[in-house]
Amino acid sequence: MKVNHTDLELFQLMKAAGCKRVGFGVENGDENMLRNVIRKGQTLDQVREAFANAKAAGLQTMGFFIFGMPGDNEETMEKTIQLALELDPKLANFMLAAPFPGTVMYDQIKEGGQVFADNWGDFAIHDQKARFTMNEGYDPDLVVKKWREAYRRFYLYRPERVVEKMMFKENWTNLPNTFAQIKRFFIGAKDQQAPAEKVQKVAAAAD
Repeated sequence: MKVNHTDLELFQLMKAAGCKRVGFGVENGDENMLRNVIRKGQTLDQVREAFANAKAAGLQTMGFFIFGMPGDNEETMEKTIQLALELDPKLANFMLAAPFPGTVMYDQIKEGGQVFADNWGDFAIHDQKARFTMNEGYDPDLVVKKWREAYRRFYLYRPERVVEKMMFKENWTNLPNTFAQIKRFFIGAKDQQAPAEKVQKVAAAAD
C-alpha cells in the first residue's frame, strides 16, 4: 500500500474484515531521494504514521526498501537501514534496484553508465546482484555491501529476529535452500559483484 493513502480507520476496517498483514513500499530513508529521484509522492513522516497506525490496529507490517537507485550513496543507504530499524516491521524486504528496459531509469543509466544485463532473467527481482553502474561516483559493489549489511543488521544482529526465523518450519524442511539463502544474503556470492571490466570502462569514459 502507499502510505499516503491510509489512516487508522482504514486499518481498523481491514483488521475487522480479517486482514492480518499489510505491506508498504518505503523504498528509501532519505527525503531527497524520495522526492527527487524515486518521486514516490510520500514523506518519511507519512511512512512513520502509516506503520504506527497499522500496528495500533493490530496488523503485522511489512516494509519494502530499495538499494542502489541513481543518486544513492553510502549516506542515503545508511539512512534507509536506520529507518528500517526504526519502523521495525514484522518482515523487511531489502531489494537491489533493477533498471527495466523502457523505464526512465533504464534510459538514464544507458546515457551515463552501463547496465549489467544480457537477458530478462538478469532483471529478476529476487536475483539480487549489481545490475548497473553510473558515472559521478556510483559504486555498485558498495550498493551490494550496504544491501547485505541491511539484512545482517535487521535480522542477524538482533536475537529476537534470529529466534523468529528459527521458528519458521520452512527453514528446517528445506535446509539446502535455507543455507543457500544465508550465504547469499549474509555472506555473499561471487555473481553478486559488478563486472570489473564494465565498471572500469564506464570510469574511463567519465575521465
